Parts: sequence; C-alpha cells; structure tokens
Amino acid sequence: MDIDPLDDIHASAEYRAHLARVNTQRALQLAASRI
Repeated sequence: MDIDPLDDIHASAEYRAHLARVNTQRALQLAASRI
C-alpha cells in the first residue's frame, strides 16, 4: 500500500506515513482478534 501524505505545520509527511502504517497494523490486529 502506498500513501502520499502532505506536510503541514502539525506533522511531517514522514510522520503521517508512519502513523498510517501503525494504525493500519493495529486495526488489522484488532480485527483478527475478533474472529
């Protein structure tokens, strides 16, 4: 999965991409634990 987040005054694009990866991983783990 490729994402292209934008920089702004609150967070860099690199940090936003990292958060997207972490949140996706957590969501998948939560979904898998409910099966």
